[in-house]
Amino acid sequence: MSVHSWYELPNGHRIPLEFLLLHKCRHISGIVRPISFHEGPTEWAIVMPKIEKGMDLFDFISRRRFLPEFEARNFIKQLIETLLACHEAGVLHRDIKDENLLVDLADNRLQLIDFGSGAILKEEQYTDFDGEARCAICLSNYHHLYCDQGLLK
Repeated sequence: MSVHSWYELPNGHRIPLEFLLLHKCRHISGIVRPISFHEGPTEWAIVMPKIEKGMDLFDFISRRRFLPEFEARNFIKQLIETLLACHEAGVLHRDIKDENLLVDLADNRLQLIDFGSGAILKEEQYTDFDGEARCAICLSNYHHLYCDQGLLK
């Protein structure tokens, strides 16, 4: 994986910020749980469990052409709960999209993946982002969630 943002550990060793963010969210049920992290000579890797029968939400919706309201509500509820838990853990994902949500077909549970654009949660405005910013202020108060890339109000 290519690394865009780094985090310096107290011992001076640098790790990809994505590793730290995943580690901070490891207790959250709606987050893919990494098995291990590996540093190679020129790149980094994250080993994650494979969902035996699953696909991303984009493919899930595309194959079915539409979602019944009860399924859409279930997915939205899961996503909101996961994002709130991430924020409580001090993590902002910053790349919420259907391709970053895996659906486990066994139980229709969502798992949020790809924290590569993520950040450590802060009160100030974010000025560093590798994608397309669609939300200038994500939190005006730590206790009130206003949005995560414009999805939540």
